[in-house]
Order: sequence, then structure tokens, then C-alpha cells
Amino acid sequence: MQTLVLSNDKVANDIYCLKLQKPYGFDYKPGQFLMIKVNNLNEPLLRRPFSIAKAVSSIDIYYKVVGLGTKILSALKNGEYIDITGPFGNNFEIKYKRLALVGGGIGVAPLIGLKNFLDEQKIESECFFGFNTAKDCFVDFGSIATIDGSSGIKGTVVDMLAHLDNSYHVYACGPNAMLSALCKLADEKGFSVDVSLESNMACGFGVCLGCSVNTIKGYKQVCKDGPIFNYTEIVW
Repeated sequence: MQTLVLSNDKVANDIYCLKLQKPYGFDYKPGQFLMIKVNNLNEPLLRRPFSIAKAVSSIDIYYKVVGLGTKILSALKNGEYIDITGPFGNNFEIKYKRLALVGGGIGVAPLIGLKNFLDEQKIESECFFGFNTAKDCFVDFGSIATIDGSSGIKGTVVDMLAHLDNSYHVYACGPNAMLSALCKLADEKGFSVDVSLESNMACGFGVCLGCSVNTIKGYKQVCKDGPIFNYTEIVW
């Protein structure tokens, strides 16, 4: 569907926030994503997946410029139209335990929507976000870690989680190295984790098999079976 661009602002180092007009009847649950055609040309041909950060008065998408598709997206102006499909994928299921949200880099984006939902439901949560430097940070809440120590503590986001125990359930999204370290800590400490996986996709509904991930029950598609999995399902 063609959707109006309301704003497309740079909010951190190579990070943009794209706000789209919310179509009538748009039904979104935290953790789901859109597939976006970044222009009307044949190059790039395929749509790109983007996590939905929020969908209250507008659809908010945070993205990092890393290639041709996102470079084209960053040039969009207010008042232009863009073609979107979705939302796709499963959503975060709320566990009635102590909740922690753990994100790294652009993987923080889907956790913004989850935090917003939890706040609306008056469910308490703790937030821990990691970035390379202060210039990469695009959130103004939660505990922050940066690799160079320019904001928050110096280190990784996992370094802030030593206090977690089996009374916690964690929702996480970020680079695979971060998720792998988090899941190793979960095994040691006994807390449970749902991970939102980041993957290249071409279709968004399980046909192209481009986003296959190895699980203990064989290969599954991040777009159709995920993007959210319990960490014990994934072969890291």
C-alpha cells in the first residue's frame, strides 16, 4: 500500500527515524515488522524488512544506512509516498515475571514499541541498551553501555546484566554476537529469553527461504516463524 511520509529525520550516527502515516485499520503488535519498497524502480528490486518501533499516531521506523536500499530511503522527503506491506511476523508474548528489555545497536528499535506497550499496560520493566559510541545512541531512556565509554558504562550491554536471575524474563534484539553472549549468561543465571532475530528477507511471508535460521527442530524462516524465538530453540 502507498503510505505518506510524514518525516524522515537523522537522529544519530547513520540512524534515521522514518514516520509514516498510519493507514486506517493498521493492526500492529510489538515485535512485528514491515516490508518496504524503497523506490518505484527495478534497482533495488526487492523489499527490505524494517522493525516497527511504534504505531500510535504514526508508524515509526528506525533504520541504519548500511547499503543502497537504506541510502535511498534516507533521501525520502516529507510529503512523498512509499510502498509498504505488513505487518508481518509474530509478536512479543508478555510473561508475568520481572521483565528486562535488552537491545544492541539498531536492534533497540523493536524494543521501543514493546516498552511503549508495557507502559500503557502499567507493567514495569527494566531497559538495557548498548551502542558503539554515544553518537550511535537514539533512545533517551534505559541504562546505556557504550564500547568506548562515551555514554553510560564502558563495555557491552551484557556487562550490565549480572544482577539478572531466574525471576527475570528478557526480551532481546541485536547483533548475533550480543544475543549469543546474552544466551550464555541466561544459561548460567537461569533467566529466560525471547530473541527477535535480524535477517535479510526478500518476501516477508516464507516463500523465498532467504531468512532461514537453524533451530533444534530444523530450519525455520525468520519472517514466517519469527522473528521472535525462545533462545533455547536457536542453534547458535
